[in-house]
Amino acid sequence: MEMTIHDSEEDVIIPSLGNSTNQHVLSNIQDHLSYLPEAKTNDVVSILKEVPDVTADIPGSCDHTLHDVQLVSEEVQPIRQRAFRLNPEKTTIMKKEVDFLLEHGLAEPSNSPWASPSLLVPKPDGTFRLCVDYRKVNKVTIPDSYPLPLIDDLIDAVGQAKFLTKIDLQKGYYQIGLTEKANLARTIRSRRKGQRTRPSVEIFPLWLRRTRPAEGGYLERSR
Repeated sequence: MEMTIHDSEEDVIIPSLGNSTNQHVLSNIQDHLSYLPEAKTNDVVSILKEVPDVTADIPGSCDHTLHDVQLVSEEVQPIRQRAFRLNPEKTTIMKKEVDFLLEHGLAEPSNSPWASPSLLVPKPDGTFRLCVDYRKVNKVTIPDSYPLPLIDDLIDAVGQAKFLTKIDLQKGYYQIGLTEKANLARTIRSRRKGQRTRPSVEIFPLWLRRTRPAEGGYLERSR
């Protein structure tokens, strides 16, 4: 299911927000749970109705930790890059993506001396994912050594289970806040209507070094 955002300009469908929103799935949840006995289906539906915020299409936020960016040296100078060029279609999609972040408090305009270029990467379903090229920033960032779980250990842990539950965080990396220093270091630069902007996205950027192991650590500590 595609999402349309309305504003003073013409409506534009944003395929990068996904083919199926949570609310669309929940409206047909009983069809998705048809393999369960009726009593179990009713239990699941009841729980989902009790916690509507958990399944909202707008990402939530983690309120007990902030992620920091550790630079290799205090003498590292800010890295500032130009925005990548985009064709008219992708420029429109990029604008809507950034406006979505700004509208829902996931971003704020920034005058940071740091700036990394953003781009749209195609996904298997034909939609796009907003990404940022942080390679130059990553070169001056100390990596996080928190160990990721071993696949074999995870398989052993669920090997005797009859039912497996998968929980996919809604834009999970957008749900972890950043320190002031980290906010400066991963400001992004994008093209919106042909103009270069540097929205400082106030969320956990997927493409920064340290983020994958750091997120694993945050999830482990919050269990």
